[in-house]
Amino acid sequence: MTLSELADLAEILSGIAVLVTLIFLVFQIRDNTKATRINVLSTHYTDGIELTGDGSRIPELAEAAY
Repeated sequence: MTLSELADLAEILSGIAVLVTLIFLVFQIRDNTKATRINVLSTHYTDGIELTGDGSRIPELAEAAY
């Protein structure tokens, strides 16, 4: 293998690594957003009856309550 072929291979591998990292970050941001929403909702609603009543109108509340 020549030096230019190795450089091409390294560029392809670095592109794949960047893509994998971006996909990983998307999932981490989604999980973090979901955890933050649940945390805020749990501090806002102290009574289970309030949460159940509002959960019928707001899907995120029903998911957090589950």
